[in-house]
Amino acid sequence: MTEEHVFKRSSVGGFNRADVMSYIEQRENELSAQKAKAEELQAKIEELEGRLSEQSRENEARIKELESENEKLRAELEAKTEELKSESEEAKIGKAIIDVRRYSDELLHETTDKINAAAEETDKVVSSTLARLDNMRDELETFGSRLGAEFDNLISDCDDLSGDLKRKTGSLRLNFKAVAKKLNAEDD
Repeated sequence: MTEEHVFKRSSVGGFNRADVMSYIEQRENELSAQKAKAEELQAKIEELEGRLSEQSRENEARIKELESENEKLRAELEAKTEELKSESEEAKIGKAIIDVRRYSDELLHETTDKINAAAEETDKVVSSTLARLDNMRDELETFGSRLGAEFDNLISDCDDLSGDLKRKTGSLRLNFKAVAKKLNAEDD
């Protein structure tokens, strides 16, 4: 986008005004399109950040739910253990304790697996979202760099045009003065 633009020259000197205005309008349209794209990318980033936040809240709620379930199961286990303590037969108590421990271990293992699975899923979602955010951030930085370069080129082009116009105006004034002087000399 940084190619040099050559303007048509006017027959009286300077540049063709319509050509210059067309070029400026074209650059303004390109800059507007780039600005719209930047706004679109920013909206996508905000949407992904919102999704990430929502997923984190859901995962935290699920973990609390699993921890609460684990607490209930521990309470049940303790209640069963107390119930078995009151029985007088040692064999029943021993067997029941083994059953309770086995049941407790199974429940603990199952709950731990659920918590680990939820944590892994959260890590995957977070990693994926962070990678997408990094890509979008890189795109925005690249876009910003290109946009700055385009503005610099446009300012440079305007400065060049202004200088050319000043030189041509000075040259024209000198020509007009010479012609006026010549006409005045002929009248005398």
